[in-house]
Amino acid sequence: MSAVGTQMDLALRLLDDQLIDVEEHRCGRVDDVQLEGGPGIRTVVSALLSGSAAWTNRVRRPFGAAIGGLAPAYVHCVPWSEVTGVGTAVRLAHTAGEIGLEADDGRSVQWLGDLPRGTLLLSELLGARLVDTSGRRLGRVWDVRAERETELPDERVNEPWRVAGVITGRGGWKERIGLTPEGDAGESEAFAFVPWEAVQEVAGGIVTVGHLAA
Repeated sequence: MSAVGTQMDLALRLLDDQLIDVEEHRCGRVDDVQLEGGPGIRTVVSALLSGSAAWTNRVRRPFGAAIGGLAPAYVHCVPWSEVTGVGTAVRLAHTAGEIGLEADDGRSVQWLGDLPRGTLLLSELLGARLVDTSGRRLGRVWDVRAERETELPDERVNEPWRVAGVITGRGGWKERIGLTPEGDAGESEAFAFVPWEAVQEVAGGIVTVGHLAA
């Protein structure tokens, strides 16, 4: 088991981390994170996606499109309930075979063009332009912060994690690559935190937010 505190920056803590099954076998990497919910409403971490079709979504055009044309159009989907630890790697409760990570028979496979209704991908948010309803640019999304839903968190990292907001601002990129502790903005190049409740729309690489309290 692994305790990661009450907050977790999803890109920093999960993306590109190795997946390790219960028998200590490497079985892929976290190439994207699936979120169940939507703009401004309760949204939780629901699954980890692994496969070349997932990471090509994070490569800038036109390179991502070119690479994506050579990759399968599906990814393996690992339910968040399978996660037992988040540290230098993400540890899973069962073997890769049991989860379906080593199968090509359609088990645990998700087609990127047919995402479940009511879901978002972390990659849709990362790097997106942040604007208000008047179109004024507020910066870019550097990471997405989630919080444990339980009042008194225990060691079960796979309990529900609710999206609390997005990280932007001058120092946001430092937070994204781990140069500042999670939740600590520092004193100079502080990042800005936009509550998820303020997000009104996510579309086409743009995240639109409503009024933000001063």
